[in-house]
Amino acid sequence: MHEFVNELARPIGTYLCGRRMYDTRVFWETAGLADDDPEVTRDFGSLWRAADKVVFSKTLMSVTTARTRTERDFDPGYIRRLMHSGDAELSVGGAELAGPLAAGLV
Repeated sequence: MHEFVNELARPIGTYLCGRRMYDTRVFWETAGLADDDPEVTRDFGSLWRAADKVVFSKTLMSVTTARTRTERDFDPGYIRRLMHSGDAELSVGGAELAGPLAAGLV
């Protein structure tokens, strides 16, 4: 199952997350770095670390992961620009973020 998820994640270039989803996924910043970690864990950890992350939060003051920035306000125009700016796919994570995205962009 994890290999299947890794294949789905492979084309993702940017993760768009709400704060709670980001807090859950921070685990992947260091997961899979040990030689004795399973290959699927090392693979997904590598995919996560290689991708950009945007966290939409009014309360998060700093991030602890590389290639990550915060956005205080949800701006559909910003998301549209991200969608059209590159070849990589976007991933949306978090119930509070997915609703506005689906309503305005999908």
